[in-house]
Amino acid sequence: MGVERCPECGYDFGWDRTSLLARCDAFPIALQDMLATADPARVRRRTATGLWAPIEYGAHVGEAVHWYVGRIRRVLDEDRPRFEPFDFDAAAEEGEYGDRSVGDVVADVRTACRELADVARAVSTVQLRRCGLGSDGSPRSVESLMVRAEHEVVHHELDLRRGLGLLSDF
Repeated sequence: MGVERCPECGYDFGWDRTSLLARCDAFPIALQDMLATADPARVRRRTATGLWAPIEYGAHVGEAVHWYVGRIRRVLDEDRPRFEPFDFDAAAEEGEYGDRSVGDVVADVRTACRELADVARAVSTVQLRRCGLGSDGSPRSVESLMVRAEHEVVHHELDLRRGLGLLSDF
């Protein structure tokens, strides 16, 4: 059986520490470049119903990665913690993602990616198998949480590039 892939962004959901560390290093730089060089109006414009503006995707990545790191730390520190669901759309509205400055969004992403990389560097093979329980009761291993966090980065980089007109397949 092959490794699952995201049908939209092509992300390979197999665990790869080297890939995760490289993405954690590269994404904040790419985000800074994309947002700093784009038309400021385009950075804040939603191109269609149901899509966020590029600045909102950037803010979301920072918060989502930080949120995953929090879950990973709970699994490492607690015995099978149970996780509550999280509404990222509500968080975007409450956190006013669209009103944040480019500098703040990039700084938040840089911090979140650094936190994820630090945990990824330190986690052992045995720790990767430790699990918490999702809100639906299904197990969430440290490995799967790290993979999901990395997918947030990959997938929303694609959303950012599309929203900024840097890809033509939108």
